[in-house]
Amino acid sequence: MGLLNHEPGMFFWEIIAFAIFMVILKKTAWKPLVSYLRQRRKTISDSLLHVEKVKWEVNELKNQHEILRKKTYDGISALRKDTKEYTTNLLLEAGQQAQMDYEFIMKEAKFDIQRLEQEAVIDIKNKIGTLVVEVSESVLRKALSEPGEQERYINRLLVKTNLNMATYDNKK
Repeated sequence: MGLLNHEPGMFFWEIIAFAIFMVILKKTAWKPLVSYLRQRRKTISDSLLHVEKVKWEVNELKNQHEILRKKTYDGISALRKDTKEYTTNLLLEAGQQAQMDYEFIMKEAKFDIQRLEQEAVIDIKNKIGTLVVEVSESVLRKALSEPGEQERYINRLLVKTNLNMATYDNKK
């Protein structure tokens, strides 16, 4: 007997055995298998929905991240610009203040130099005047040490004074 050659009686009993097996299988294992398959289908469906939701949330987070990154970049750029402007203004103001301080110090220095020059000139004039008086006194003492010299000197002064007065009168 071969595999494909069945006797008709045996074939009948095989069909009955298969039908009994299917009935027992349907009564005992069919409902749990179907419920497991339904539960598995629902789980897969829920997982796919969850995956779609997670994809949407990830895209939303990416968009929010991009917006925040752009805002941060813009904020940093604005901060850099403001810092640069502030630094430029601060340096400009410092330069102007330094220029004003320089001009003030130069004016004071020039004033002090002029005052010191005037004091030096006055001091030199006083010293020269004192020196001239001392030299004149010394020369006059020596020249007028003899009594006859004193009278001649006085007469010369009087003549010179009269000449100056006469010249003054002629000019009028």
